[in-house]
Amino acid sequence: MIGVRLPAAPESSEDGVVTTTRRPAFTLIEMLVAIAVFAIVVGLTSDLFLTATRQQRRTTARAALEEDARFVIETIVREVREGTLDRSVTDAGIAVMHMDGTGTRLRTAVGVCPTPSSSCIEIGRVASDGSIAWASLTSAGVDVDAFDVQVSDPETQDAATVHLVLSTAGVRPDQRETTEAQTTVVSRVYLR
Repeated sequence: MIGVRLPAAPESSEDGVVTTTRRPAFTLIEMLVAIAVFAIVVGLTSDLFLTATRQQRRTTARAALEEDARFVIETIVREVREGTLDRSVTDAGIAVMHMDGTGTRLRTAVGVCPTPSSSCIEIGRVASDGSIAWASLTSAGVDVDAFDVQVSDPETQDAATVHLVLSTAGVRPDQRETTEAQTTVVSRVYLR
């Protein structure tokens, strides 16, 4: 029974003598110690919970960044392998021409991305009539910090090295996650 110790209740015995008995209860000091221990346990538990939640958010953000980096790199690799590098286009990060006369361009863009205040990588599908349909490759919440393309000498081989740095957009600098990816890809189309 939880309660505060009350004064003893008077009882009468058979011989008329009044005696008192004590009821079992907690003293005020015992109650204060129990409340203090409970507050400490709740404080430690909630701190542990908040730390785990924060770490889970960071892990999720890093996984999303790595997924975006992998997707962008795989898209570039697929496009370059299926076509030839178009060195005549200088306004795109990388331009590829396909055998059917269509092409693909990849570039960084600002303001047209899923997160308007960040930069993203766009892919442009060039139709045979020369029109380009642009779409974002990176998802919302991802910012492109670097998208560098080094195209090899056309006399040696049709290859490109792509370096990509992505980070989380719209978060405080101390919560910003960054991931980096790089690959070199060679076209599988050989024109002789």
